[in-house]
Amino acid sequence: MDLYDMREDEYLSYDQIIEMDVELDYLVDTLIRDKCVSVLSALPKMGKTSFAISLAYAIANGTEFLGLKTKQRNVLYICLDDCKEVIAERCKKMKLGEESNLSFQFTKNARVSNLEALIIKHAMWGRRFGFVIIDMLNDIREVDSGMEYNFNEMKKDIQTVRKVCDDFNLSILLLHHNKKRKEENFVNDFNGSTALAGTINGSILSLNKTSPLADNAILHVSGRNVPSSELNLKFNKERILYELQEEMVEEVGTTSRKRTHKIDKF
Repeated sequence: MDLYDMREDEYLSYDQIIEMDVELDYLVDTLIRDKCVSVLSALPKMGKTSFAISLAYAIANGTEFLGLKTKQRNVLYICLDDCKEVIAERCKKMKLGEESNLSFQFTKNARVSNLEALIIKHAMWGRRFGFVIIDMLNDIREVDSGMEYNFNEMKKDIQTVRKVCDDFNLSILLLHHNKKRKEENFVNDFNGSTALAGTINGSILSLNKTSPLADNAILHVSGRNVPSSELNLKFNKERILYELQEEMVEEVGTTSRKRTHKIDKF
């Protein structure tokens, strides 16, 4: 960068910093940061897509998700992993509601390199979104076989997604796979974890069950300036969606649990 291009407002004194009135914005209270790139990771067949659809519906309507407040946004769900018939069947079983500001795009050629053009095209058609879910991360990447989890390749792709997020004032959630071998620290559970954890500027969500057939699950929450926590969930097999179990949240690093009628803050 040419130093002569540096703007005066890029320089702040310590006194100016501590006097700033800063409040971190959340799209889903204490769970997903607003206007950031976040990731939801789990092993295959653990219900990532069902979790993401119910999340998308809640944000599209501004209703609570797992007992947490949401901000209403128009939502685009980019389906790269499932066909429209599979998604339609799931939505009907989930019985989320009739109307929603949620749209699905079924495309096989969406890539990191043309994500910006995709958002622009929707804007030209009068569709402006505040939240975009990409199902799945690896399906939009263009990397040689064996290089999917190379640090530099992963970092480059996430930085490109972050630029789209910044340029269009969006929140983006990437769906991703966990490793088959469980790590001691859940942040290391997902493939390419070092590059992802270092480049993601929003929330890191890891959905864990003992097996695909188990009912109970734990949602591990962490990320950049996101309080670390665990949500105890139960999978409703009839409606194929996750529900908050006993409305209980456990803060990581503490031995006590806080039980509330509605979880807004912790």
